[in-house]
Amino acid sequence: MARRPLTALEIAEARIVFGSGLDYGQAFVYENASWPDFVDRLGARIQRRMRYKDEHNAITLGTTSYFPVALKTDAAALAANNLSDFAWLVHELTHQWQYRHLGWSYLVSALSVQLQQGRKAYDYREGADSPQAALQIARTAGHKLSHFNMEQQGDLARDYYLRHRWGESCDAWEPFIQDLR
Repeated sequence: MARRPLTALEIAEARIVFGSGLDYGQAFVYENASWPDFVDRLGARIQRRMRYKDEHNAITLGTTSYFPVALKTDAAALAANNLSDFAWLVHELTHQWQYRHLGWSYLVSALSVQLQQGRKAYDYREGADSPQAALQIARTAGHKLSHFNMEQQGDLARDYYLRHRWGESCDAWEPFIQDLR
C-alpha cells in the first residue's frame, strides 16, 4: 500500500485531541510497511529486551506515519468501540505535530530517549501513583507539554483520546492537550 491522506473519520477522531493544531491536509499514513517492526526488533536486540510475537511498532518521519499493519480505523471499528488503532494513530500524529513545531529535532529527541530508556521512555507518570496524579503534580509545578519527552507526549495524547472516548474524566490531561491545539 502507498502513502495515503487521513480519512475523514480519522481526521474527526484526531480533532478530539488536536483540534485545529494539526495540518490534517499534510498528515499521511503508510500502512503495511514491514521496516518499522524490523527496526523495533533490532532495537530490542540491542537493548536486550523482550519483544512479544504479535507486537508491532510504528515510526513517524516528518508528515508520514509508517505502520506495519493495515489500521482498523473505520466506522465499524469505532462503532464496536475498537479504539486501539485510533489511539495508536493519535500517538503517531503527535509525532507529526512535533515535526511541524520542532522540525527534525523531534526525531533525534525521540530516538535518543528510546535508546536511553527503552520502554520506560513512554511512561509519563514519573513516579506518581497514577497518570492523573503525575499530571496534576506537573501542572502544579507549572509544566507544559514540552516538559515531557517526545514519547511521553504521544502517550499522553493517546491516553487523553481513550479517556475521552470512554467518557472518563480528562481534567488532568486538558492543560497539556491545549498545548497541542
